[in-house]
Amino acid sequence: MHLLQSGVDLNMIRSWLGHASIETTHGYVELDLDMKRKVLQATDQWLPRSTTTRPSWQKDPGILAWLSQL
Repeated sequence: MHLLQSGVDLNMIRSWLGHASIETTHGYVELDLDMKRKVLQATDQWLPRSTTTRPSWQKDPGILAWLSQL
C-alpha cells in the first residue's frame, strides 16, 4: 500500500513481488479515501465543465414538441 500511495505503478509492484498476474497483486490493494480524492481531482481536466447554457436539444422547439408528444 505504501508503494502505491507513493505513486508507484501497480504493475511495477506486481513485478517486484513476483506475481504472475496483476489480479493477484490487486487482492492486496485497497484504495484509501485520500487516494480516491486525488484520482477524482486528476480527472477534472478531462471531464466537461457544466455550463449555465441549456443543452442544444432544449434550444430546438421541434425536438421539444416531439418529446411532449411521446
